[in-house]
Amino acid sequence: MKIQDAVDDSMASSSPPPRSKGRALLATLAALVVALLIVVSAIVYTQLGQHRKGPLPSTPPPPAHTWVQVSHSYIFASLMAAESDPSILYACVVPVQSTTSNNNSASSYTILRSTDFGTHWQDVGSKANLGNSCQLAINPTNSSELYAIGLSVKGQSATSVLLHSTDGGQTWSTIQPRLTVPSAKIVPTWNVQQLTMVGNALFGMQWLLQNNPPIHSGVPRAFARLTRLVTSTDGGHTWTVIDQQFTSASQLVVSYVVDPSNTNTIYELVGSPWLPLEPTIAEPDIATIYSSNDALYKTNDHGATWQLLLQNLSSGTQLHLASGNPQLLYVGDFRVPLPLSRGENVTGDASVLSSFRLQVSRDGGGSWHDVPTLPHVSPEAYISSWLVSPAGSIYISLTSNSSSGGQSTPVVSSTSAAMPTGAPQSKIPTTTGHVVILYQSALTTPSPSYTPGPLVPIQRYDPTSNTWSPVTVPPAYGTLLATTPGGTNETVLWLMSSDSAGQVSLYRYLA
Repeated sequence: MKIQDAVDDSMASSSPPPRSKGRALLATLAALVVALLIVVSAIVYTQLGQHRKGPLPSTPPPPAHTWVQVSHSYIFASLMAAESDPSILYACVVPVQSTTSNNNSASSYTILRSTDFGTHWQDVGSKANLGNSCQLAINPTNSSELYAIGLSVKGQSATSVLLHSTDGGQTWSTIQPRLTVPSAKIVPTWNVQQLTMVGNALFGMQWLLQNNPPIHSGVPRAFARLTRLVTSTDGGHTWTVIDQQFTSASQLVVSYVVDPSNTNTIYELVGSPWLPLEPTIAEPDIATIYSSNDALYKTNDHGATWQLLLQNLSSGTQLHLASGNPQLLYVGDFRVPLPLSRGENVTGDASVLSSFRLQVSRDGGGSWHDVPTLPHVSPEAYISSWLVSPAGSIYISLTSNSSSGGQSTPVVSSTSAAMPTGAPQSKIPTTTGHVVILYQSALTTPSPSYTPGPLVPIQRYDPTSNTWSPVTVPPAYGTLLATTPGGTNETVLWLMSSDSAGQVSLYRYLA
């Protein structure tokens, strides 16, 4: 009896009271919950930060605020970064030795790949046999998957070739695309331009035949071929038309952008055919020597319906969307003279000709506002290119040609406008003659007699502050080729230059 009492007393003295044990358990659980919340918060914050600032590169970005020459062996026609990893780049290029040793025939393109922001390049397109054409599209979620379009020439015929790679261009397979046009009497050969990949879909522009082209004075007022926006959701095997509604108005697609957050939302710039340039009879309905027939439309339902956003845009209009902020859109148009009527006098406001108008929308095209004019820019400077970064800033490349009497391209303020919903309207300039195919080299080398003016700083427009500011003076005469993400809130500028001796260089600058 005494032993049992001693054991009971010992257990009672060594064990904590029931209430103290419960408090310890609650304290332990609370500590675990707090730790778990900290971990979850850190993960969520990191993911939100990456979503807001873009994916982090696998390779550290290059040094900031310094121009670096990264290539002098290729002429770069296009350059783009993988959305999933901005340090991985692909470019359509022409080897310099190909252009110098093969002056009488078209140069062959190849594809370069870089995994370190362009410091080193690998030729991954030599096995693709692109010929004298090159277009690229990268899978937004897989930097190793890309599509390319080349050109196969046999005798007097040329055929576009769709290529596919799943290993970063190390190997290529050929796709046999099929174009589906239910209302067409004759389905043309697949020949897509402006290839892009958004989400899991491919997009591009395809020439299609009109069944009943409009007739004026016994001759077609426009070509019987119009470009249409097409898409493929099965890896490029089957293609369908998105904007067939514009065919009845005899309007063609000039350019387009797709909302990366919703592929059902597409912005399309449409216009009227303006080739050939020399009609036999001057038509009274051509008021000026430049065309103002382009219009901007938007669809939110993958082309089922279209809403008119802007109209009376000139033939030199360009459309850009900020991929990091799809609600941010820019429309810039050059009033470039077009000799549509032979023998006609130039009419219209001469101060508007060759000027550059820039408008911005911050609500997906619902309203438009003027972008302020460039301050402190020499009247002798003209715009050679303008690009939009993924974050939404505009970068303008200016060139001074004062010593050789170059023509100025001033930036003028445009008129704000918001257009109501409407059906496409036909505004077709009179054209006759044969279809003309225009070829443009990847980079035009200045003539030996070319004497440029002083280097002009690259300008940046910040949509948040609505102001312009100089970024940097380029290292050589050239033009901005591309802007790509550089990591956290940074943009990489790519400048392609060529001198009168034919020396070409690609420069990189982290802004």
